[in-house]
Amino acid sequence: MGFFSFKTTDTNKSVSNAHSRRGALAVYLIDNKGNKYYEDDYGGNGRFGGIDIFILIAEMNGHTFDDDIDPDLQYDKLRGIGIDLFYDHPDAVTPNICQKPKEWVNKRLEACEFQGYFY
Repeated sequence: MGFFSFKTTDTNKSVSNAHSRRGALAVYLIDNKGNKYYEDDYGGNGRFGGIDIFILIAEMNGHTFDDDIDPDLQYDKLRGIGIDLFYDHPDAVTPNICQKPKEWVNKRLEACEFQGYFY
């Protein structure tokens, strides 16, 4: 089983998850509209403060839900688009993950090579 993890935009620290020996690192997920989502028990699945980071990446890059299609199918499709944008499109806009709440800056989010667990 693998985890999704990232480095914080403000301190360049690994966002450790609740399953790691370090425990979860408390962080804020911040989008380009100024929305902030606090997460203090990150599970390693890409969800911060009730928001899926990959859905957010898809939305920040112009992809949206279609009200005429099953929401579960939409979720999986948009999440897949967000994963693709994050890993395969270096020009994609990404949210920030910060230890202290700040304003969003257009700085590419980096993946954590330890997956927030394997230290």
